[in-house]
Amino acid sequence: MEKVKFEQSIQDGVHSKLAAMAGNWTGTCKVWFGPDTLADESAVEASIRPALGGRFLIHEYRSTFQGKPLEGIALIGFDLSSNEYQLAWADSFHMSTGIMFSVGKNDDGLQVLGSYSGGEPAERWGWQTEIGLDVNDRLIMTAYNISPAGESVKATEAIFTRT
Repeated sequence: MEKVKFEQSIQDGVHSKLAAMAGNWTGTCKVWFGPDTLADESAVEASIRPALGGRFLIHEYRSTFQGKPLEGIALIGFDLSSNEYQLAWADSFHMSTGIMFSVGKNDDGLQVLGSYSGGEPAERWGWQTEIGLDVNDRLIMTAYNISPAGESVKATEAIFTRT
């Protein structure tokens, strides 16, 4: 049954939408350290490729933050049995040596929520990520930092065009 559901999804379902994001991309990434504090704006290059027969996407990117190089990787998927997007993300800037795991229901497109440890003493902060193609075939990835008190503030936004 699961194989049939996946075959349908890869043809015209969620996995088909994920496959549309595959390619090489260039763009600009902005980083905010508060509601009105743009900390950086840098060029970013990315590649997104299907993995395991289209079950997942591997997203790799390279950029800089305030002139220092950074890179990251994400494994993106959709679990048909739970009806959830799933994302595992690590990078050389935000996550140090950790991996953030995020999930989200299929109600509003690819929108997932994860958390990370921040501050001293360590508190859990939320991290909401939204990924999608717009009507002009631009890939837009936006993330929001969510304080332990629940305040949500845009943290990053990368807007890509295909190369």
